[in-house]
Amino acid sequence: PSDRSAYESFLQENGDAIARSKALMDTFGSPSAYRFDPQSEAENQVLKLLSCSIGENAQFQSKKPEYALWPLTESLTDCRPILHHAGEYFAFNLAKLQRESFTLIGDLLRSRAPEYWEHKFLDERDSYLEAETARLLQCALPSAEVLQSVSYAMQDGQSAQADIVVLCDDVLLVVECKAARLRSAARRGLPKTMVSDLEDTIVAGLNQAERFVRELVSKQKMEVSVRSPAMKRTIDSTRFLRVFRINVTLDLINNVSSSLWELGEMGLAADVERCWSVSLNDLRVVVEILDRPVFFLHYLVRRIDLNSLKTVEAGDELEYLMHYVRHGLFFHESNAPKENEHIRLVRYTDDLDRYYSLLQGLIEKAEKPCVPVPPKTLRLLNSLQEQKPKHWMSYSLALMEFEDGIREHLVSREQEHLKQLMLGRSTFGLSSIESHRTGSSLALATSFSPCEVEQIVVGRCLQHCQHKHFEEVWLLIQGVPLGKSEMIVRRITPDSTISDHARHLLDQLQFRPLDSSKKQRPS
Repeated sequence: PSDRSAYESFLQENGDAIARSKALMDTFGSPSAYRFDPQSEAENQVLKLLSCSIGENAQFQSKKPEYALWPLTESLTDCRPILHHAGEYFAFNLAKLQRESFTLIGDLLRSRAPEYWEHKFLDERDSYLEAETARLLQCALPSAEVLQSVSYAMQDGQSAQADIVVLCDDVLLVVECKAARLRSAARRGLPKTMVSDLEDTIVAGLNQAERFVRELVSKQKMEVSVRSPAMKRTIDSTRFLRVFRINVTLDLINNVSSSLWELGEMGLAADVERCWSVSLNDLRVVVEILDRPVFFLHYLVRRIDLNSLKTVEAGDELEYLMHYVRHGLFFHESNAPKENEHIRLVRYTDDLDRYYSLLQGLIEKAEKPCVPVPPKTLRLLNSLQEQKPKHWMSYSLALMEFEDGIREHLVSREQEHLKQLMLGRSTFGLSSIESHRTGSSLALATSFSPCEVEQIVVGRCLQHCQHKHFEEVWLLIQGVPLGKSEMIVRRITPDSTISDHARHLLDQLQFRPLDSSKKQRPS
């Protein structure tokens, strides 16, 4: 997403071939749309290895007559999906070639160069997946610390490793990368093979991520050794308020990763409600479209929430992504599925398909899909991202949980705060919005001296928290001029404390009720 030079060079160098292919695809009903045109002997040899001829697929007939031509029966086209006929090569299942290219190439290398495959290719494949995942996460979270190959000692004395650990303010991401693939038997639904392959590609990664989190929580402070960048450091669990467990696969396993809760129901994995599994190519798209750190992490919040609901699913990760872009991927309150209702998301990727068709030069006009955020809210999010006060990410995520109009109402109160400050009527202005669904409130304060009023503003929010029986109040105190002065973010819970001086002042002062609004359905 951050560097298109290689991609643009490829388009320029192969412009004529792309134009010819587009013309063929645009010719309705033309058999040429499915025919390969090898440009060299090397290409011809590759096509020959990946193809089979009519009548050659005898194994699909099966040794048992009752399984003959059954979709779950082993087929030669699993590993050789191209048809060789009359000296020409055809591909009628284009989706298989596109989605399983890594698998097909790996199988080809394994059969033709087994030593290279075992001693070189597998290690390079694993390293590539980890390095590319780390790069994408750094693009998604530019200010985050992305650590690769993190080794640590477990309480039982054994050593363990996490592939990638991302530290972003008070958010922790533990990421495992699995380059193993689903074998053709697993894709056909053979029970034993399917369970084995899912354990290698998804379950193992989620369990390893959970192991790191469990060790960190139990120790509170954990010493780790990092390969890239090379260092030793201590990670303190008390720093983090949100933890994401992520598994990235090289293979596309959408039918499982899009409904991860089914692994829990199968007894293969525990605590899947807190996890996300995604293929590398889908991660690339998610990072490119959600091009702000808060959008990326908020998508994870909403996406992982579906693991608990278990009543909303899609056949593709990108369907979830585009529903988030257009509607927020929110299925609570008025959006909650009715009793015995099951929701499946379909046809949300049309705008995304058009955008990538534009990048490929296949069409001349399309817009990049983006998350719509009103201007006042966007300005505040930008200020938080630029200044990065402690807990800026949690405040940003809390702000994103509210509907557009409610967010804009809160931020627009800044002008009333400034008016009161300029008239000398108060040392700070304070407003809030609230969500009864989450039992939380979001407060915004403005002052010429944020540090000087911090304790009294925190005390006022503490009163509000205890009076309304909220689980937490997120507070942002910003200085003047707005967006260019000091920012302080605080998380207030019913058992938070303030100084005796601030408590004494609160007892003497009288406040009007905080300007609050109930949460409405997110957009």
